[in-house]
Amino acid sequence: MRYGAWLTFALALGSNSATAASLLDKPVREFIFHGRTHKGVNHLAGEGPGQIVEAFRNLADHAEVPIAIEALPLEAAEPAIPIEIDVQVTTVGAILMQMLAQDSRYTYRERSGIIEVLPASSLTDPGNCLNMIIPMFVADADWNGVFQSLRCQIDRVSQNKELLPNPIRAYGCPGGSFAVLSNPPLGIVNMNFEHERVRDILDRLCTRAGNVAWHASFEGAGTTCGNLSIHSYHPRQSFLSEGPGPSKWSEGLPDKCMSCHYHGK
Repeated sequence: MRYGAWLTFALALGSNSATAASLLDKPVREFIFHGRTHKGVNHLAGEGPGQIVEAFRNLADHAEVPIAIEALPLEAAEPAIPIEIDVQVTTVGAILMQMLAQDSRYTYRERSGIIEVLPASSLTDPGNCLNMIIPMFVADADWNGVFQSLRCQIDRVSQNKELLPNPIRAYGCPGGSFAVLSNPPLGIVNMNFEHERVRDILDRLCTRAGNVAWHASFEGAGTTCGNLSIHSYHPRQSFLSEGPGPSKWSEGLPDKCMSCHYHGK
C-alpha cells in the first residue's frame, strides 16, 4: 500500500476516532487475523483456531478502539468457527462486518462512545446477567476499586442482598482476589447510576475513564450472574519502558513495533 493512497483514504474518513463520524468509521491501514493457523497471530499467543472473540480483541488492540466484548457462554461457543481476515485500507466497521459474515452468532452496535459486540440473542435474553437492572450504584474510587465494587453489586443484587449503593465503601465486598488492571486509568471515577442495566453501567464507566473497555464471559451454558466472569482491558495498549532509568508506563506501541511492516505508518 502506497503512503499517498493511504493518506487520501485517511483524510477522507478522518485520521482518528476524534475526527471520524464514528468509531466504526475509523480507518484501518491493514488488518490480518488467520484463525485456521492461529499460532501467536498479531503478537498474541494462541493455540488452535482463532475464534471471533480473539478476533474482536485483536481488532481493538490494532485499531486502538474501545470494543466491549460479550462472549457466548462457554458451552454454546462450540463448534469453533475460525475467523480469516486479511484486508487493507478499510474501516473498523467493515472489518466487523467481515467477522460477522463468518460467525453469524454475533452482532455489534456503537453507543455511548464504545462499540459493543455481543451474541445476537443477548439483548432479548431476560436471564442474561448483563441485562439485569441495578437499582442504585455509586462509583467513588479509582478504576480498580470501582470495578471491584460493581462486581460486588452485581452479586448482591442477583442474590437479593441488602442494597448498598457503594458496596466497597460500605465494606460489603467479600474477600478474595479480583481481576485488576496493572496500569489503570488515573484519578477517581465519580458517577451515580439508578435503575440501569449492568451493560449500560459498564459502557458509561469505560467511556468516562477513557482507554478502557470490558470483556464478559459465562462459564457453562447459562448467562446467569453466577456464571459471569468480567474484566477490563486497555484498547490502546500500555508498555513499560525498557531503557535506563526508572520504569514508566507509556501508551501505544514501542518503537520496535512501529518499525515493522504490519504496524508501520
